[in-house]
Amino acid sequence: MKTESKLFKAIRPFLSAGWLLTFIIIIGAALRFYQIGKLSFWGDEIDSYNFAKLGLCTMFNADATMSLFYAILHFWLILFPNASDGTLRALPAIFSIAGIPVVYFIGVQMVSNPKQAKAIGLTAALLVSVNAYSIQYAQELRSYSLVFLLTALSSLLLIKAVERQGFSFWWLGYVVIGSASVYSHFLAIFLLTAQAISLLMLKSRKVLWAEIAIAVLIIPDAIAVAAKGVGQIAWIPRTKMQDIFSLMIKLAGNNGHALLYLCLIAAGIGILIGAGVWLKRDPAVRWKFMLVASCFFIPVVLILAVSQFIPDLVSRYLLYTMPYLVILTAVGIVILATLGNNRVFRFVTISIGVIFLVTVVWYSLSGDKRYFIKSEKMDYRGITALMTQECGTSLRLFNTQPIEKYVVYYNTNLASQTMLWRWDSKQSMWVLNDQFDENHNFGELAVFLPSGYNSACLLTGTPTSLTDQVQLTIIREAILTRFPEEVSTQVFGDKLLGYLRLEIYSRRVFYANK
Repeated sequence: MKTESKLFKAIRPFLSAGWLLTFIIIIGAALRFYQIGKLSFWGDEIDSYNFAKLGLCTMFNADATMSLFYAILHFWLILFPNASDGTLRALPAIFSIAGIPVVYFIGVQMVSNPKQAKAIGLTAALLVSVNAYSIQYAQELRSYSLVFLLTALSSLLLIKAVERQGFSFWWLGYVVIGSASVYSHFLAIFLLTAQAISLLMLKSRKVLWAEIAIAVLIIPDAIAVAAKGVGQIAWIPRTKMQDIFSLMIKLAGNNGHALLYLCLIAAGIGILIGAGVWLKRDPAVRWKFMLVASCFFIPVVLILAVSQFIPDLVSRYLLYTMPYLVILTAVGIVILATLGNNRVFRFVTISIGVIFLVTVVWYSLSGDKRYFIKSEKMDYRGITALMTQECGTSLRLFNTQPIEKYVVYYNTNLASQTMLWRWDSKQSMWVLNDQFDENHNFGELAVFLPSGYNSACLLTGTPTSLTDQVQLTIIREAILTRFPEEVSTQVFGDKLLGYLRLEIYSRRVFYANK
């Protein structure tokens, strides 16, 4: 017993909240940097790179939806001008890691009991650090980790501001960070709306002025986004209720129904605890539960309502609601583990709480393993390497401008010698060149292909409509008029992911004698 007592005293400092939080952050960092450069950039990531290479004003006009992220990435590229895919993705990974302690500090605010508060904060931080969906977008060169960080930080600053009487720099910080979150992704406005709705119960002038200030600061972004119209999100399908269920699975850790149900059970307990707090007289604690519940539910409800008119629900757009599901889950687990005063009953509840937490973490880590093993992206790096080897001296053709742009990112020498597409300003989209439509016969189309090449390479993406399929047929027939032998076909991707198809044609194929 004496030895055990000395051992416990020796490790006690390392069991403090600060050391445990540090350990959790290290776990989260390790998971976010593991294999960070393994997968090729896909189209959206290459778009981020290309936007960031523009001047600051130009990038804002080109795509205001994520303008703050592009601006930060612009300076990241100055620091690392020849960076690999992994080095570039380190930026969103850093944002994601920084979000872990923010979630901890929000969790600490949920109850007045110091031990319970730290336990809730640590549990929430742990669940975020091992959440596979969070890890996935920590390893993607897009703004989702930044908006996750800024929206969570805005909620923390708002809690601190409400706790202070009179004007404080917490209010100023809330206004600045809340506005910045909208510039990091415009749909963060739904979370700010949820915060504003929760604040109605406080009936404070400071709250009103803070919301007015945010509204004024985001006007330039709102105007720029509105000016672009809905063309840039026209590809998003209309939202269905099954899409909401799929969103919940991903937010819980993207590892199937069991993990979601565990999180919902614990979150349900957390909401019941919040309902119990609601009956008490402490308006500050009552409002915190209102804030967390609002930030989880209201953005989902709002985006579902808006999507009936303008489809806008893509699961990753609502990644920023995940901390609030995690915090409610953490409240449920910790409260469950600390029920009752009887020693025997307390032992039972602690055991149940620990088992519950271990099970959730185990399912989450299984989701991480599944992500690292099975995660795929459109392999532009691989297809570019193949084209570099096989198509360096060939006529190179791409059936859409984006596909060419993504290949050229990896090798600028693979640009096409002639364009099969053009920009249609009326439709705000890339369309087949007039020379390659159904109004020309194959012989006429072949005239537009440059001469002097013995082979041709055609790279196509997944046809998304009957029109796309017809256009591809026209292009292939035109190529076969000049290059009658199809040498080989390589396919990258699959039906779920979409695919890239490289077709190589030749004027003449020589077969070796058997």
